[in-house]
Amino acid sequence: MTTALIIFAKYPQAGKVKTRLAATIGEQQACALYREFVRWFLQRMLRTDLFDEIAFAVSPQEHLAGFEKLFPGADAYVAQNPARDLGGRMDEVMRLWRARGFQRVLITGTDSPNLPIAYLQQAVEALSRHDVVFGPADDGGYYLVGQSKPIAGMFDDINWSTETVLQESVEKLLQSGTSYHLLPAYYDIDDIAGLRRLDEEAPGLLARAGVSLPVLSGNVEM
Repeated sequence: MTTALIIFAKYPQAGKVKTRLAATIGEQQACALYREFVRWFLQRMLRTDLFDEIAFAVSPQEHLAGFEKLFPGADAYVAQNPARDLGGRMDEVMRLWRARGFQRVLITGTDSPNLPIAYLQQAVEALSRHDVVFGPADDGGYYLVGQSKPIAGMFDDINWSTETVLQESVEKLLQSGTSYHLLPAYYDIDDIAGLRRLDEEAPGLLARAGVSLPVLSGNVEM
């Protein structure tokens, strides 16, 4: 079975990316951190042999060419449709890559740049036995979703950016009798606690992004 990994990402602009972190570490540092997240995550994915194609779905669409110049190396770059919500954009990407002949299509983001490769391997393997795979995020959403066949309406009427995203998605699959598999839970890096954890698990990444350790070790309210 052929497998595609599509990475949803934004063009790095101060004030437009990692906005929750920016409130604490500043917009410029948050933007630099985001750039490093995207760069490092792509490098990690390119070193695996899990995927037949690795692509980016980029927002906003007018920065697609600029994004490709900043982060070369993927097999394809497409623009996200600004007229649709997150669910609609994911559905479009799933349809596009299935139309190109891929049997397993996985979507992830860049909020968990140190996502264990073992989890991605489990995701690919799960789609040999199930219709859908989810990677649950600690905040109630998911860091990854994949399909091995078209699931009509799977992304419709979900309250995106809430703590019930995964719950609502699973309930919808249960109602339709669609088989699914849950990966181990993992965390998004959206706050100082996540940033501290990342610094412990991936030493040097923050320094490469220009995020200083004194910012992390200061008296920051959790």
